[in-house]
Amino acid sequence: MTLAQDTAHCTDDNFAGFTNSKGEDPCAVDIQYGRLCDRSFSESPLSPGHLYNPVDANPTDCKCSTVHYTLLNLCGRCQGGGTVIWPQYSANCTNVFENELPPSFPLSPAADIAIPHWAFTPLAANGTVDLTAIRVDNQPDVVINVSSTAQSTGSDTTSPTETTSSSAPFRSQTADGEGRQKGLNTAAIAGGVVGGVLGLGTLTTIAFLVRRRSIQRRRACDGSESADVQPSALSSGRVSSEQGSASRVASQYLEKMHGSNRLYNPDDPSTFPPSLSATPPAFDRQSVSNSTSPGVVRTSLSHYEFNPYRPAPEM
Repeated sequence: MTLAQDTAHCTDDNFAGFTNSKGEDPCAVDIQYGRLCDRSFSESPLSPGHLYNPVDANPTDCKCSTVHYTLLNLCGRCQGGGTVIWPQYSANCTNVFENELPPSFPLSPAADIAIPHWAFTPLAANGTVDLTAIRVDNQPDVVINVSSTAQSTGSDTTSPTETTSSSAPFRSQTADGEGRQKGLNTAAIAGGVVGGVLGLGTLTTIAFLVRRRSIQRRRACDGSESADVQPSALSSGRVSSEQGSASRVASQYLEKMHGSNRLYNPDDPSTFPPSLSATPPAFDRQSVSNSTSPGVVRTSLSHYEFNPYRPAPEM
């Protein structure tokens, strides 16, 4: 759409990135949007340092939308000026539409209108546009199609003789397709992340169970080997019957020999040494010392000297 030279247009190249998908600047888009309510709507050029005034009395619904205010504000900024804050600008509005378009338009556009998505950005707390949020908005344009608006009788007044209501403007099929594609991509990424986390958790659990089972088996094997080792016969104090008998004979003999402190008396038979027949039987020292029977305490009498006489002088 070509506008007359006496209408506003951007002169600051720093705002070149605020055009719509058709390459139209905020001033051109705002004029097309305003003509959905008023065929004669236009925006005059703005001198640098000046501001666009608030709406006049009895404004149209198109002017009472923050979408129009945002487009007009950017139109003033790209000419070196701006607008008053929104509360002052909309003071005469009966109905206010924030971050949205009016539900219907009395007139139809001459051609499809592509409104940049950033025009729907909420205003900042100070009552003006939020340039920071606008700069990062990369969503597709909101398109008002010719077929989606009301058909009029062609009257150029703000109150045409015959109008019908229409639904609110909608996004183009291209925008909807891109939105669905982004949703699918996001879902696929989220599903991949969740699947990876679950898989990693499963592998970690399996590795832990296998390691624990291996440790339990190793401990079980160590316990069975310890159970197979019999306690030492020496610690139990068991001796063979043969060696026990020999020990008792030796003990009795030594007790008889050294059990009393009486000296030898020829008149006292109790002090006589025992006969040879009472001498303990000889032991096979070699066989006893070399015995390998488990649980046998080896006892040797080789260190005893059996002397039937005690070293005491006779009287």
